[in-house]
Amino acid sequence: MGTSLEPVGGPVVLDSSAIREQLDRVLASPHFRNSKRCQALLRFATESVLDGQPDDLREKIIGAKVFGRDVAYDTSHDAVVRNVATEVRRRLAQYYLEDGHERELRIEFHSGSYLPTFTPHKEHPAPPVPPVPESKTRTGTRVGIWKAATLAAVLMAGAGAVVYHGSSSDFDRFWEPVFRAHEVVQICVGQPGRLYRFLGPRQAELDGYFAGPDAKPEASRDALKKAPIDPAEIRWTANRHLYVRDAFAMARLAALVQAKGCAFRLSPDTTTSYAELRRSPVIAIGGFNNHWVLRFGGGMRYLFEHTTVDGVAYNSIADRRDPNANKWMASRSYSGVPTEDYAIITRAIDPSTERTIVLVAGIDDYGTLAAGEFITDAGYMNSAFRDAPRGWHKRNIQLVLHTRLIDGTPGPATVVATHFW
Repeated sequence: MGTSLEPVGGPVVLDSSAIREQLDRVLASPHFRNSKRCQALLRFATESVLDGQPDDLREKIIGAKVFGRDVAYDTSHDAVVRNVATEVRRRLAQYYLEDGHERELRIEFHSGSYLPTFTPHKEHPAPPVPPVPESKTRTGTRVGIWKAATLAAVLMAGAGAVVYHGSSSDFDRFWEPVFRAHEVVQICVGQPGRLYRFLGPRQAELDGYFAGPDAKPEASRDALKKAPIDPAEIRWTANRHLYVRDAFAMARLAALVQAKGCAFRLSPDTTTSYAELRRSPVIAIGGFNNHWVLRFGGGMRYLFEHTTVDGVAYNSIADRRDPNANKWMASRSYSGVPTEDYAIITRAIDPSTERTIVLVAGIDDYGTLAAGEFITDAGYMNSAFRDAPRGWHKRNIQLVLHTRLIDGTPGPATVVATHFW
């Protein structure tokens, strides 16, 4: 008896005995052998598919047949099936991250479903990479900056050697959870929060007061006392823009995703929904300007926060385990030009989405660009994990990076702190 799959490139038939052998191998591993509930759920789900009874894979039926619940039990008050399914997904991810399982048949239990899938490892070609769609705001207005960002990503993808180099390495181990299933990767980039433009007959006059190197703010005082700015003369335009350095980091990461044979979606954080983040691995770019970065990273050891020193407010990175330690802050010269920046790189399985997330986030966008260069370069990444603890690639990871700026350009980033859990 065989089980038909429909991967890209045509159907493949897997022998049911091969799937059962792999199931036994997984259940006998240290990740499953001490959890009777996880064993029971994964075996029931697999056998239901192999026996041609996928309709049994509904929450109430699983609760009754696997966990002994009454057929009419209230799933909203008893989440046993959902909780165990989450644990099964986590344990499967850990199993396939271990060395020695790379070429085994994969049993996967995707988020939002109790229907397992079975895939021979790397026997099917990756799906073709479609053109990157132009992003839209919720109102349907086209975001012009995305055209330039997409073009940059395509150009950098054509020069893949610039982005990363090397073969099997710690660089590949870091990225393996993102690319192993050849899913579409969601790339979510932050946007400025406070950008406005002037409208109406006084547009040129107001621009002259505030915009460009020839702005005359001192001349605006008396003029604006006589004719204050009316709210109708201002329009919020932040949703049409990206920070240039965030866009460069996004282009490098998009090029890496393409070079690894995966498709990707680009979207700003303001229009990226929770439902989208549950469907695929996520790369989130930006620090304080990306609310998903702040939300995902808010409970981790190294996190972004606002700090006040001698009455002056700063953005900073703090260590949750050592709140009394000095915080990492982006220093500025007397002219206000940054001289250094810090960033956090995070790779973790997020419990709220049950997906792998990668956060590339600087205090300022200088740090985000430095982190984007660091995380897409095998040389930097291999050096970062040279002294990492054994099995680090199976854990969640955080790196804190530091970069010095010369003439407004971030130099090579160095690792100043690491955390594995």
